Amino acid sequence: MPESSRIPKTVVRQEGFPTAKREMGNEVWQLANQTAEATEDISTRITEIQPQTAGNATAAHNIGRTITQGNEPSNGIAGVSA
Repeated sequence: MPESSRIPKTVVRQEGFPTAKREMGNEVWQLANQTAEATEDISTRITEIQPQTAGNATAAHNIGRTITQGNEPSNGIAGVSA
């Protein structure tokens, strides 16, 4: 769709095409800034979550190891070899 057809006719009549085009440019600039801010926010959140995730993975591994160790005496009693 041509750029001029996206501009409301009232804007073109009242302010002229150059003004409407400049306003569209400003809006694009504002959206780009909002996108950059959102990207930074997401990056910060990921950075904050990563250590928690690593800690959870370590805890899950330790729980699994504890369960395995806890099963060893009963496996020995039952005559099951690992």
